[in-house]
Amino acid sequence: MHGVEALVEPGPWAPGFGYPRLTMSVLALERTVLDRLPDRDAASRPRRDVLAERPSDGRDATSAQLTVVRNAATDFRDRQVYLWVDDAALGKLRYGVPVSVEIPSGPHTIRVNNTLFSDRLTFTAAPGEHVRVRCTNGMPTGGWIMFVLLHSTWLRVRLEREA
Repeated sequence: MHGVEALVEPGPWAPGFGYPRLTMSVLALERTVLDRLPDRDAASRPRRDVLAERPSDGRDATSAQLTVVRNAATDFRDRQVYLWVDDAALGKLRYGVPVSVEIPSGPHTIRVNNTLFSDRLTFTAAPGEHVRVRCTNGMPTGGWIMFVLLHSTWLRVRLEREA
């Protein structure tokens, strides 16, 4: 077989399925990705109308979203930072990899530890709010002098809420 028929013929990698099966999978993926995008004429309508038409993402109306990110330019980028939210361990916070978790609305405490120093941040999350927090694990101002003289320094970890 030549041409289009060769593409439709089932291959050894998927017995009984060929190119049409692969096309349907790609189209199904494309539909799920594009479901959350507004339509073409959304730019001509008010933003609140466009947002009201978007499908619900299934989150509870009384919950909030917390995202902790570690991407500051002054971050050391190598040392591990351990993350806790309300005394529940969420694991290591790596440079450039944000951690997002759904939390109930109300007061919360975030704690980070780089095995030498730790920091805490207490905040109150409103229902439906997306709380963004930046973690930085870098040298303090006096750390450069220690690094020049002793070729070693400490790393201070800090948390700050993004506006």
